Amino acid sequence: MDLLGELEKLAEVTDPRLRRRAEIRFVRKLESGRYPVLFSEELKEERTLMEIRDSSEMARTIVRLSEESQKVVGR
Repeated sequence: MDLLGELEKLAEVTDPRLRRRAEIRFVRKLESGRYPVLFSEELKEERTLMEIRDSSEMARTIVRLSEESQKVVGR
């Protein structure tokens, strides 16, 4: 599954326990290097991603960005 699909799937999880488990799985994928686009030259310009050192926090931030993007697109 591509990054966008993974984020959309994660954004749909509303149960707090299931959400936490899904975030943990996503973080493990991030840490394994599965989504190298997040660390590409194009995104190095994004200060938010550069300033986040904790991969769990980065995953939560990406999910929040995805959720907000979906709201804007859905309008």
